[in-house]
Amino acid sequence: MPDDPAGARRQTLRGRVSAVDPDWVYVPVEVPAGSRRLTVRLRYDRALGVIDFGLFAPAGRFRGWSGGARNECTIAMADATPGYLAGPLPAGTWQVILGPYRVPAGGLAWELEVEAAATAGQPTVATAEAGPGGDGPERVLRDAPGWYRGDLHVHTLYSDGGWTPAEVLARARSAGLDFLVTSEHNTSAGHQAFARCQRPDLLLVAGEEVTTRAGHAGAIGLAHGRWVDWRYRPADGVWPTLAGELRAEGALVQANHPFSAPKGAGWEFGWDEVDAVEVWNGSESRPVNDRALALWDGLLRDGRALVATGGSDAHRPGDQVGHPQTVVMAERLAQAEVVAAIRAGRCWLATSAQVELDFLAMADGRLAGVGEHLPGGDREPVRVRLRVGGAPAAVATLHGQDGTVHAAPLGPGSAGTLAWETRLGATSWLRAEVRQPDGTLVALTNPIWLGPAPRPAARA
Repeated sequence: MPDDPAGARRQTLRGRVSAVDPDWVYVPVEVPAGSRRLTVRLRYDRALGVIDFGLFAPAGRFRGWSGGARNECTIAMADATPGYLAGPLPAGTWQVILGPYRVPAGGLAWELEVEAAATAGQPTVATAEAGPGGDGPERVLRDAPGWYRGDLHVHTLYSDGGWTPAEVLARARSAGLDFLVTSEHNTSAGHQAFARCQRPDLLLVAGEEVTTRAGHAGAIGLAHGRWVDWRYRPADGVWPTLAGELRAEGALVQANHPFSAPKGAGWEFGWDEVDAVEVWNGSESRPVNDRALALWDGLLRDGRALVATGGSDAHRPGDQVGHPQTVVMAERLAQAEVVAAIRAGRCWLATSAQVELDFLAMADGRLAGVGEHLPGGDREPVRVRLRVGGAPAAVATLHGQDGTVHAAPLGPGSAGTLAWETRLGATSWLRAEVRQPDGTLVALTNPIWLGPAPRPAARA
């Protein structure tokens, strides 16, 4: 690595990736002792394909990920490019990780320029939101039970989005949200970035979109700064152990957009280690979301008590943070309680904060709501009531293990009620959907369980 007159040492490496390369190609680079600033630039012809990009320090310590969103990163003690982790620069062999994503048949040439400087230099854009950090996942925003609205899936410039965290938080509050999950692709760098601009009226839940080449998983409710690895496929056997570790740590694991079209975005890891399915993704088309909803319904019929969730997957202006939103009955507005409520299925999905919903099953004075269990004797009468506000002219349907059991228009006004009667034993669960006359989804509930309690969706 030759010396530079300005005090930096530079190294240039070249290579080529092909369509038959492994998912991840590692390029070793040497960082000398005394380095205070490290910059890595990746160059290739983006008109021909996409190469994902990230960086690991010695001993395999994660230091950042860009995916295909940017081709340059800088790390220093006090600042770093969005998506990367600031901190000391240990001397030794670092690894630049390249991910051939869309590569032509003839391959794609790349060049890396690595610059290690002994001076701190100018701060990167990552310090634009600098300030005191938040108070972590133990924060309690409201110490009372209630229905709390959140978006489980958003992105900022800390992965492949176009907003700053502060801009996303402002949009979340405008959408009437009470909590927001930070879900950047393959990096924990967004946790601290969001905490720096934390609002007093919005709970932050730490997460990551674990973006593998065989599907994207939402890890929701992570310890602050917890990074989740993504360098495996189903055949590697890593996923069951990792998913179990995440649940043991209190996090929820969901399959994001299981039928997404882009390469590597469809879910291939099966359902044994999943708590939830993202059935409503604000960035997907209605046919793709309806397919995910049908998948979840089929899993319920097969006896798998997976939870239906929704998130906007918003990235940039033009996307809508808070569409859809997951509405959760939590004991407190705090990370642990929100995650526990989602895991238990005590949640329903809505197109916006204007939609209100109340879904109950009643038998001999006993009540059960969304995600709850109504026990009782076989053939005991059950009254079901669905109240919906903010959805004029919508049609409500009730669904059980054998399909649709009842449907009725809610009326032309802004609020309407559907009432129905059944008996315990006729179906083991009931869930509700609300749609506009053209089929556009307005709201969706998780099941009320009738009779025996459901078995857990994923192994503990």
